[in-house]
Amino acid sequence: MLIVVAYIGINHAAAQYMPRGAHPGELYISCIWYYDLQASKQYDVILFTQDYGKSFTPLHVYEWNSGGVPVGIVDADASPDVLYNFTVNGLYRSFDNAQTWEMLDEDIGPNIQIATGNIDNEVFKKNQNGIYKSTDNGDSWLHVHENIPGGLEVGNQPGELYVFYGNVTGNSITELTINHSFNDGVEFVSIKVDTSIVGYLVSGYGPTLTRGATEGEVYLVSWWYPANYKIFRGTDHGQSFTQQYEQPDTCYFWDEYYYFTAGRGECEFYIIKAKHLVDDYTRLHVFHSTDCAQTFTEYVHELTPDYDGNPDQIIYTIAANASPLEGGTVEGGGKYHEGYAVTLNALPNEGYKFTGWTEGDNVVSEELTLSFTAESTRTLVAQFQLINNITSPGSYGITLYPNPITGNTITFELGEAPVEQITIYNAKGVAVDWIRINEPANTYTHRHTLPAGFYVFTAVDRNGRWYNGKFVVQ
Repeated sequence: MLIVVAYIGINHAAAQYMPRGAHPGELYISCIWYYDLQASKQYDVILFTQDYGKSFTPLHVYEWNSGGVPVGIVDADASPDVLYNFTVNGLYRSFDNAQTWEMLDEDIGPNIQIATGNIDNEVFKKNQNGIYKSTDNGDSWLHVHENIPGGLEVGNQPGELYVFYGNVTGNSITELTINHSFNDGVEFVSIKVDTSIVGYLVSGYGPTLTRGATEGEVYLVSWWYPANYKIFRGTDHGQSFTQQYEQPDTCYFWDEYYYFTAGRGECEFYIIKAKHLVDDYTRLHVFHSTDCAQTFTEYVHELTPDYDGNPDQIIYTIAANASPLEGGTVEGGGKYHEGYAVTLNALPNEGYKFTGWTEGDNVVSEELTLSFTAESTRTLVAQFQLINNITSPGSYGITLYPNPITGNTITFELGEAPVEQITIYNAKGVAVDWIRINEPANTYTHRHTLPAGFYVFTAVDRNGRWYNGKFVVQ
């Protein structure tokens, strides 16, 4: 996987790299470890995590000018423990997770790119002569395509390749093209990316393209002034994108480097910020997402000479949203260190009432204030309901049973209310079921297929009066 678009100035030359491993949760990072100023020595390292960046194991350490195998741009095969290490000396290969290396190619030529995919032993390389494919870990190569400009990324389907290319005028990216292939790069279809999302060239950083874990899924990271990035996700091989995240802080490039990749697991995404010259060592920030790059858990590793692989800080994103947005506001969302107290407040707007806090399809509280200890990244939604145009049920009343519902039927007690339509909404406020009652009745039984969760219903009668209630499906 190529980290940044490496064509026509969209490039940031650095030794760090962060390929995903063969399994979900696995990630490799190659970076500067620390400086020994008294001995005038620098140490680089390849780190490996199996738990999404929470802890790391140093696999290979290189002392500069020692004559050993340098730490370069590392890539991981789909096969466990198989790594490639592209250095100033040439391309190395390891079959034992960086414990030993063998020289694979000393004469690799200029502008080389290495990319691995989702098939064991398969690796692609790209240079000024075109694209080559190997099915034996680089022992032999087949020339599959003449030279095509841009950065190389292997897709998640057999035979799938992407080559992405940007035109730059000044610092503006005037055009970004994704070339997509389903036959190992023999033929490509060109896709023009919407220019409103491709951003700019900022301190050498330009758009990044990385494949996701599911068919058609790709992520595009673009850079914007003064100095921050946005993450977009597509599910149609790059035909269209939806914004997932915008970095709220300013990036400082003089001592920071940024890298992005989707993981092997569904909706798994990583951001790496490597900060150098922190008391002569590197501070590594690993941001891990399980919701397609919308919220992140941050692990901060201080790579001191006595680094033990464990994080010095764990910071969780607590997202607090309102549904619907016009229903009210929420307070207390943000980033919290592990173990810190979190307090969220729901503030309904005039004409709305608060109905509860939900997390996914689960109701976690019906109190306006929700307090807990930060132990994981969470997305909580304050549910609000419109009340200023809902007539109180009065003597009519509408109830349902059983509640909680354990079977596949719901019985509504309508009383004297001439109800014609009932709409059921899930905890996110999305309508998931509609019931049409054609004949007046005191009770009405409805067969449902609702998954377990919290629901709200609204009913309207032939006189335009509204009724509402809530129930739980177990």
